[in-house]
Amino acid sequence: MPSHLCILPVPGQPTVSLATFPPLATFTLEPLNFFDARSDGLNLHSKGLNRVAAEESQIVRFVRTSEGKGVAVVRKGGGEAWYVRERGTQLVRANRWITADHVVVLNGGTLCPMAAPFL
Repeated sequence: MPSHLCILPVPGQPTVSLATFPPLATFTLEPLNFFDARSDGLNLHSKGLNRVAAEESQIVRFVRTSEGKGVAVVRKGGGEAWYVRERGTQLVRANRWITADHVVVLNGGTLCPMAAPFL
């Protein structure tokens, strides 16, 4: 259940954008259709990833490939590697680890951890 809701008008459109968090999600609301109980009155536009407790620890650094197709997050309590998809609009978790001093992100997101046991 989201704890926050933002309502944003869409200039020149008979719709409203809704943003909720956490988890982050955006919706398009068409008030006339919504209050007329039509199925197209509220549509999910995009949804962020669900939070994982292990991903809440303090971030030490980010590492990415030169072309930006792979990203790693080094945290005090481990870290994770991500693939960047859909022209930078989607992140897909590739792997996570419990400890590492350094990581190298290779080949579009393939992870090469340095002393990092994988989970």
